[in-house]
Amino acid sequence: MNIRATRLLTAWASAVVLAALSASTASAQAPITIDGFYQQSTDTRSLDGVSASANCANTQSCYFLFARVKNKKQLIVTQISCTIPHNAGKVRFAALMPEKNGNLLFRTQYFVPLPTTDDRVGFSEPTLQLFDSGERPVVQVVFDEPVNIFGSCTIAGRIQNAQ
Repeated sequence: MNIRATRLLTAWASAVVLAALSASTASAQAPITIDGFYQQSTDTRSLDGVSASANCANTQSCYFLFARVKNKKQLIVTQISCTIPHNAGKVRFAALMPEKNGNLLFRTQYFVPLPTTDDRVGFSEPTLQLFDSGERPVVQVVFDEPVNIFGSCTIAGRIQNAQ
């Protein structure tokens, strides 16, 4: 591995660690981009997948909202991870999808939730989901009964100029 590639990977890994550590103290982290690599963490929640809500209390479905893809850019998400504490119930599914102009678009990747022993569910999986200019990545988590949903999610991948 050449020196430039080693420095790039070290810088990218450092940015991921810093973002992960700071995600617990702030709502929506600004996306971090280093030489085309992209990463963002969020705990901004929504009841409808479009507008941010104060919380997702006593509901079966909650969305986690990320920043919109900037004009003339395209985002390729290759990794997603979430940890979702909750007060009851079981997760039916979790999904990553785009939102644009107030509409959830039907390009969805589904994930297998992994229950833990302490009322949390998590997942960390490779994926391949494409987002065009103006689209917003959204993670939906659906439970089998109304619960109080909170937590955070992180996406990582590549950002490039639109073709």
